[in-house]
Amino acid sequence: MTYIHFLCGEDCLISSELGYTDLVRFEKQAASNLRNAFAVVGLLSDQEGFFDMVSKRVKYVDMSRNPKVHGGRHSTKDTDDKIRCAEKFKEEEFQQKLMNASPELAALVRLYNIGVEVNKFQKEELETCS
Repeated sequence: MTYIHFLCGEDCLISSELGYTDLVRFEKQAASNLRNAFAVVGLLSDQEGFFDMVSKRVKYVDMSRNPKVHGGRHSTKDTDDKIRCAEKFKEEEFQQKLMNASPELAALVRLYNIGVEVNKFQKEELETCS
């Protein structure tokens, strides 16, 4: 829910703190925000594309001035357990079981797919404007 709140915004966070846990409403707001409220929607799988989009869309932000954000690796070591888990999470049947067990995770997956869609649209839009 924390990640959904990040996308949903202050309204959802306050609602949640007051005890309202309307996942459907939170997901709708987060989806709307992704589509309409973010100047740039980036993906971890394409960090360089994100930095390029920020530089193009927000001219006064120079992403090259902080080289520490480029090319970093995840801190988790390549252990046998990590490799085994990564393989398990690739299985569609396992993914479906997780989403069935957690409506919040299923909502996050749907929001991620919207993020991919918005990211693609934003890249195309910037290409036509360049």
